[in-house]
Amino acid sequence: MRRVVARDRRTPGRANGYLFFTLRWPSGDCRQRSSYCRQLDPMIRLFRDRLLMVPPEELPDATANFYATVRKADGGLWRVTLASWSGSEPIEAFFESARAAWLTIPKEDDDQEREGPVDGADA
Repeated sequence: MRRVVARDRRTPGRANGYLFFTLRWPSGDCRQRSSYCRQLDPMIRLFRDRLLMVPPEELPDATANFYATVRKADGGLWRVTLASWSGSEPIEAFFESARAAWLTIPKEDDDQEREGPVDGADA
């Protein structure tokens, strides 16, 4: 008999699946937290939508960051910066940098699809 392995909430350094971004410009700002997600693309789409709030004349002065929450050794969470951007830089490079960083972080649910032996049963 086999069971699906539960999410690993004990190993430090694993992303728990929540992503954030901040977007700031001289006359305003926007912060957004994702619901649980395994991929960055939905947050990038949301970021693109929120970027439309920035007045065109303030876009060169805008800044943004993508963050992931990662498990600490004591079981708590902390934010890790995936990528940073300023309005004078190409936006696609910002997205690619965030995607690359997100892919390098192990996730708490990486082993969830793996099957393991049921406790007390022979493998």
